Amino acid sequence: MKTLLWIGLLLLLALFTWGPWRAGASGRARPRVLSGEAGFPLTLALSTGEPVVLAAPPGRILPANAAAVDFVSVLVGPERVVALPLAADIYSRLAALPDEERRGWEPLPRFEGYRGEVVLGHAPDLVLAHSWQAPETTAILQEAGVVVLVEPLPVSWGEILETLTLLGRVLAAEERSSALLADLAERRAALAASPLASRGLRALCYSNLGVGGTAAGAETTADVLFELAGLRNAAAEAGLTGHQAIDHERLLALDPDVIVVGTLEDSGERPPSETYLYQQPELASLQALREGRIVALPPRLFTTTSQALMDSAERLAAEVERLYREGREAASGVKD
Repeated sequence: MKTLLWIGLLLLLALFTWGPWRAGASGRARPRVLSGEAGFPLTLALSTGEPVVLAAPPGRILPANAAAVDFVSVLVGPERVVALPLAADIYSRLAALPDEERRGWEPLPRFEGYRGEVVLGHAPDLVLAHSWQAPETTAILQEAGVVVLVEPLPVSWGEILETLTLLGRVLAAEERSSALLADLAERRAALAASPLASRGLRALCYSNLGVGGTAAGAETTADVLFELAGLRNAAAEAGLTGHQAIDHERLLALDPDVIVVGTLEDSGERPPSETYLYQQPELASLQALREGRIVALPPRLFTTTSQALMDSAERLAAEVERLYREGREAASGVKD
């Protein structure tokens, strides 16, 4: 199982690095509401600009990726969802839910791959997809009369909030989405007011799973994560955009205060990216390695592109604070 999880994380890394949704790719158009009146029928503009009318709130929803599961599962119950992507059990918020909350989602069928015959087999009336997912499948679904909302990968926190607002309207869950938006605003304000936000620490999101090192620069969800947590993105400040290959020389030049890597949830093992860093003698001078300031995030937080980025930011901020506090205690011999 651990091997499968790491293979999945490796594939995600490769997709984010070389996939069609890397920073600078086209397809930033977003679906939006055209009609201003409350209730239904509701007129939407798809990401292509084509209008579509929803006569009633969708009752057979199929989220086609883990981020869509994150959004849907906080707005509606499992009774309105027809199936979940297999990745949801590892990469969505469902993976961390208490047993009693997850129980309602467990009986739903799982599917693998965004393919027309697979999706149509569940007879959805609304599919939520990302722009990186097969456009030919989206075309097949639309030809079959299924409404497909295609979102680009977010490159700002504002886009994530816009998606939450849009889905609240589309799913007739405005009250729930409004409450969530208010909660997210409070949590963001709390992070912005924390001591960490005023320190100007530089962080680097780094991955090396055997295919070379990569770092997340501007226009990535890691950049959004660092902004929320009160950290500066060392790669973005160095002019990197998207997920870019990074060699040892560039890594040493960046020399971040904190390095963020991905790991397995509760595996008890050192993450491969962290292991790689410590095994390279020429990287021993990196301050993050010297001071032990590497933060490992589980898959659902390391790869999230949904409102779960707030969970990731809170965990990251708490871990950075802990590492610095322990460093001060070790230096002074006195606990804070």
